[in-house]
Amino acid sequence: DNLINEKLIQKLISKYISYTRYFINSKLKYNDQILISNFYSSIRSEISSIGGFQITIKHLESLLLLIESSGRIHLRNNPNKIDVHLGISVMLRSFIHFQPPMIKNIIEVKFSSFFKLKNNYFSSILSLLIITMKNTHKFYIKKSFFEKLCSV
Repeated sequence: DNLINEKLIQKLISKYISYTRYFINSKLKYNDQILISNFYSSIRSEISSIGGFQITIKHLESLLLLIESSGRIHLRNNPNKIDVHLGISVMLRSFIHFQPPMIKNIIEVKFSSFFKLKNNYFSSILSLLIITMKNTHKFYIKKSFFEKLCSV
């Protein structure tokens, strides 16, 4: 029964992803592009003034993909401000994580406004990732156990 439910969920997710790929063309609005541009230039200038690892164009590309993906997940052709702030928050947390501790603290204080979302989306995403990783780990344990049984 549990296996049947998992297969149904997998089919549903597969159809959902296919639908979003073909019918949702998530594009940023001009105002959001300006916000992202201002964020990128301000963090770039801040990092260059205090030292630390520089933010690159790859970070900007990842940020744009995060924002568009967030809009696509919610079946929106135009990502809204929540998607933009979520993308900036996720990218900024990831970027800050690799900075030296002294610089990490400065950046967190300077850009703290991007960490204050209405709902704590970052915690929700993290908890979903943890659950997914646990389930994946269980799957590989079951798979390896099954392979051992078959090889005997």
